[in-house]
Amino acid sequence: MTLDITPLLWRNVPMLDVHVQLTIKGRSVAIDMSVPPGEVTIGQLLPALWQAGETLIAVGIKAVKEQGKAVSCRKGCGHCCRQPVPIAPAEARALSRLVDKMPAERREVIRHRFAAAIREFEAAGIAEELRMRGFWEKGHGREVGLRYLGLRIDCPFLQDEACTIYANRPLACREYMVTTPADNCEDPSANTVETVDIPAGPVWPAIGRLEQGEDEKLKWVPLILALEYARENPDDPPAQDSRTLIERFITRITRKRGNGDI
Repeated sequence: MTLDITPLLWRNVPMLDVHVQLTIKGRSVAIDMSVPPGEVTIGQLLPALWQAGETLIAVGIKAVKEQGKAVSCRKGCGHCCRQPVPIAPAEARALSRLVDKMPAERREVIRHRFAAAIREFEAAGIAEELRMRGFWEKGHGREVGLRYLGLRIDCPFLQDEACTIYANRPLACREYMVTTPADNCEDPSANTVETVDIPAGPVWPAIGRLEQGEDEKLKWVPLILALEYARENPDDPPAQDSRTLIERFITRITRKRGNGDI
């Protein structure tokens, strides 16, 4: 792995141009990011981290095409938007801030959708399970996920089978793509759904790892609880040097997934 960081100006704003050269599964991967210099919060780094994730996703899509396959995900198919979506804590706070900035009428619609969905999950006995996710035993997440999916509850940001925050969607949403028929995602299983393999595995856990100790179990948030989580944990961890955060992020995405990553 090589990592070059060069100062530059972007629209008269000082930035750092980050170039990372990786070799993953024998394939050369170049990741380019523009990040603010000095001390920043993880939330401020999210656009750059999503940018890195998109680069790895593109590599996965290219590999699929080389195999003679194609991604079947299209606008108008929202099956995956009814699955439990794991996001990093920083992404939960970012979603909350995004909702806060919406026009008043739209903001109230989205908040109502979140609250209504949580009430349905509470009635089904799943909401508390999701809140206790840090205590799940191995394999329990799949059981909860299947029960969640069985309720067929829309993501609050889904409208007319399309994502209304597409440019700001969490990384896990970006990473989930399939090559099997889209209708198979309505009732997915290992036998009916083939996903696109992202080099080095899912990237979103690396964002979560930035705000916790290396030996801690991965902390994540179900998207449906994002606003609730942000109300209880509104502040990003203290700002850190952007170079240090980027180096930790790159180290994490090139490391084999350890205990607690899902």
